[in-house]
Amino acid sequence: MNINTKVLNEVIQKRRSIFQQQYSGEAVSEAIIRQMLVNANWAPTHKLTEPWRFVVFTGNGLKALADFQASLYKEV
Repeated sequence: MNINTKVLNEVIQKRRSIFQQQYSGEAVSEAIIRQMLVNANWAPTHKLTEPWRFVVFTGNGLKALADFQASLYKEV
């Protein structure tokens, strides 16, 4: 296996948390979302149980989720 350690080190060292107030509002393409989900499936799992389940909300579904979370937050 050919590992480019320079690229790997750079990715690890430059990784940062991103917070909501830093979001640009620009839509993320479906191709990038799909690749992120494929990459997420490579995350370690407990004894290979692979419990990952993902739901992607867009458009009206995202608005409905936001409304639901807002009402739940107010209620609780």
